[in-house]
Order: sequence, then structure tokens, then C-alpha cells
Amino acid sequence: MTNVFVFDTNFLVSASILPHSLVRLAFDKAAKSGFIATSKEVFEEYTQVLLRSKFDKYFISIEERFEILRLM
Repeated sequence: MTNVFVFDTNFLVSASILPHSLVRLAFDKAAKSGFIATSKEVFEEYTQVLLRSKFDKYFISIEERFEILRLM
């Protein structure tokens, strides 16, 4: 049986911008041990939040953000 993990937008954003955090470790463990599921609405919200200018300091470029979104 495959494990399915569901995370909210806040969790996903934290995992994306804080690579050495406990949240990121949990995300990575979930990704390795199962399937990460999300709704269309959560993914759209996550996309909007991740593209906000206040997160510019966490990313080298807009392409880096799009790569993160592509991998989701």
C-alpha cells in the first residue's frame, strides 16, 4: 500500500524556502516514502504565494521557482 501525504499551502511554502528546516525534512521523507497529493486549489494558491515578491530573497531567479512548481 502506498502512503499518501497531503500538505497545506503554508507547509509547502515553508518546505520550499527553508531547505534545512524540519518542515523540509518532513516533506523529503514523505516524498521518498509515498505520494504527495494536493488539490487544484491548494496548488494554485501555492503558486500564487511562491511567486510573491516578498519571497525573492529565497530564490536566485524566477526560473528556480518555476522549477520547484514543475516538480510538484
